[in-house]
Amino acid sequence: MDSTRRKGIGSFADRLRSNLGLSIPVSPEDAVAKLQGRIQDVDPRQLLGGEAKIVKTEEASGVKFEIWVDRTKSLNRRRFSIAHEIGHLFLHMGYLIDPAKWDAIRVRDESAYFRGGTSEQEFEAHEFAAAFLMPEGEFKQCAETADDLTEVAQKFEVSIDAAINRGRWLNIYSWT
Repeated sequence: MDSTRRKGIGSFADRLRSNLGLSIPVSPEDAVAKLQGRIQDVDPRQLLGGEAKIVKTEEASGVKFEIWVDRTKSLNRRRFSIAHEIGHLFLHMGYLIDPAKWDAIRVRDESAYFRGGTSEQEFEAHEFAAAFLMPEGEFKQCAETADDLTEVAQKFEVSIDAAINRGRWLNIYSWT
């Protein structure tokens, strides 16, 4: 993914977080509820080796999608997985931004987006999740003033690995 696409995804994540009225630390669970979705904690076997997946539902109750999350993962890992699936929801499924794309997706389609793998779409969903949970400006400010990475990760309620990767992509931390 080139830097222009990365910046566009970050900008979209910022606008969405703002439009949903979410503050730091971001609650991806609140985002899902505000977007007319539902989170299902599931046995990892239901995810076929992934950590989460998203499916369109179109239920009479008004629920438009479900995010299935591996119930055995840590809270911070689950939060990142939910944000990752929200990335797929908009970037690849067209929810609320491309009605034709969204309408073309079948309800309960088994080719749903899964968190796992190394495709361009997975990298884009990762970028969205990182930008959604750890906005660039707030992240840079925190990284400059924090005593250590644990403090940064705690502020955004993400894993230390997620904080390190965000800092690397923002050229704050070294790749070595």
